[in-house]
Amino acid sequence: MQPILYFGDGDVSRAAAYLSGVLAYYKIPFERINSDQSPENDLFSKKHSLYILSDYPRERFRENQLEQIAKNVAAGAGLLMIGGWESYYGKNGEYHHSPLVDVLPVRMLDQDDRRNYAQPLCVRKLRDHEILAGLPWQTPPFLGGFNAITPKPESKMILDAIRFDVRMIDEEENAITDCSIDGACELDGHPLLNRTTLDLKSGETMIISEVESVPLLVLGSFGQGRTAAFASDVAPHWVGGFVDWGDKRITQDIGEGAIEVGDAYARFFRNLVNWVADSD
Repeated sequence: MQPILYFGDGDVSRAAAYLSGVLAYYKIPFERINSDQSPENDLFSKKHSLYILSDYPRERFRENQLEQIAKNVAAGAGLLMIGGWESYYGKNGEYHHSPLVDVLPVRMLDQDDRRNYAQPLCVRKLRDHEILAGLPWQTPPFLGGFNAITPKPESKMILDAIRFDVRMIDEEENAITDCSIDGACELDGHPLLNRTTLDLKSGETMIISEVESVPLLVLGSFGQGRTAAFASDVAPHWVGGFVDWGDKRITQDIGEGAIEVGDAYARFFRNLVNWVADSD
């Protein structure tokens, strides 16, 4: 397997420790560019099986380097974008008018696409795929946020996230803010659906409602290369409980940093990387 070229997530003493640790644990060869660094032009003349852009500022790329990534993907390399404040559109506007618009399997917004939620975002498997094989989908993980993206018609979405609204009422109150227990209610313009009432031992009542589902993992291709867009991030905070998904713990020391994560989380990102890189 040719090495992966991984851009972003700060440095390995911070958020980059997570994906770097997973790659190191599974002995997947890779090179890294920190978020505050710009790559040299000769880096793109080397053979890489996959380009990963994860919370990496577009402004760090020199002239024509994104065009070179697009050409290399068309020739057979893979491209994976992972969400964050400096992925997709992000906080200040990043990749929505870049050469990667045609390469990625999703459409990006032309405005701030960051979505942060304190309430549950449950990851849901939509179809069978080798990336998802062998993972404990009967106990799905939860997220804290994502970038809003839209799958292109020719792409394949294999994961989404279901957003839930959770509200508490006590014995003397039959209203949930502006909603009655049995009446219609909306949140951010979305009707609350499939409402479930749970009576707690405390005497309080919990109301859980489905708000919406959002794209999470979308797959595609560009020329001879595979592409993928993961809308959440690989490191806290958006990744939320996903980072601890699994029954076992995996630890990995990577010099300046170390990780301790759930084994299902690690296997998911290993599977994702290997599939986009078209490698076993």
